[in-house]
Amino acid sequence: MELSARTSLPTIRIPEIVAGLSDLQPGTRYDVPAQAYSAVYCCETHDTIVSMQNRQATANPGDIIAIPRGTAHSICLAGAQPSRRGDLQPPFNVDTDRVDAAGRTLCCRVPTSANPLPDVVPDLMVFGPDRQKGSGRLDLIFALIRHYASNRERQRQFMLRRLAEMAAAIFLETILADIDARGVDLGRASSDPGIRRVINAVHAEPGKSWSVDEMAQIAGLSRSSFAERFRETVGITPAAYVGNQRLDRAARLLSESDETVSRVAFEVGYETDSAFAKAFRKRFGISPSTYRRMTPREQDIR
Repeated sequence: MELSARTSLPTIRIPEIVAGLSDLQPGTRYDVPAQAYSAVYCCETHDTIVSMQNRQATANPGDIIAIPRGTAHSICLAGAQPSRRGDLQPPFNVDTDRVDAAGRTLCCRVPTSANPLPDVVPDLMVFGPDRQKGSGRLDLIFALIRHYASNRERQRQFMLRRLAEMAAAIFLETILADIDARGVDLGRASSDPGIRRVINAVHAEPGKSWSVDEMAQIAGLSRSSFAERFRETVGITPAAYVGNQRLDRAARLLSESDETVSRVAFEVGYETDSAFAKAFRKRFGISPSTYRRMTPREQDIR
């Protein structure tokens, strides 16, 4: 999926990146606390499980796992039940000449402040080989990151930063393309301070009964000027945006929590289960219960 011509991609600058190889050990769970750094893992030799809150995803060798918002998570090799805990923090240095590597994994950390749209970025993304090749050749970019992270060339950090900026731009482009397919231009909206304040407020409380007057006050505009600018900048009306955000939040709750469908409907602002189910099916093409039973990869396709 590609961005439409009207969607602008914000400039990304990454001041630093820490990257290197680690060997995850069978039977060990690595807990990574919430931090001000995005985490990216490239699995090389084993199936790997990443867990956060009530969400879990399994990555196969060759997959890329991105945790853009620095959310607390744990990671372990699939198969053996974890019986001990390990540390997975920089520096990441292993003997690259070993042929008996356990869960050889490329680990990367970049500051979350480098992300220009932290409020729309999902907590967890998994890119399989096919998706990498269709998303700006992430496979080639991370092959180069692995190369520069594994040697001591003088230009190592400079090259890593530029490659990380390319990868971050592709991740962000993928997210914005998914949103753009629904008629929303958040790339352009991020450059308008007033509209950005409204978007962040709606994201913080999607279940609130938002009125155009209240959103206009947050934007510092009259009601008519706000409604016109919002539609011109974002691509849809304020009311439509609020509705979409409620359903996006509902999808996340269904995926990441054990709350009942009724509770999810209430939390995102629907007064009845039937109204929620109707809106959800119109948006995603399936019922909330069916969506909940899908795997993270199947949900991403939708």
